[in-house]
Amino acid sequence: MTVITMVIRSDVYSVIYGVFLGILVLLSRRCCYRLWPGYVVILIVLLIIQYLSCVGAPLALCWGQSLHLS
Repeated sequence: MTVITMVIRSDVYSVIYGVFLGILVLLSRRCCYRLWPGYVVILIVLLIIQYLSCVGAPLALCWGQSLHLS
């Protein structure tokens, strides 16, 4: 799944995915077992950042000037 994401999206996020995947491939199984939860957390954080950058933050999270549509 990560490789497909890297191929389809050719951006900074795919480079970050590739670096982490390359690190996991080069390590032993025991090290991968210890690092896997951190890898999943990083993927979750990157997914949230990508979503917010594409769609935008929900209005409930926006502070400051509010947009009033009349």
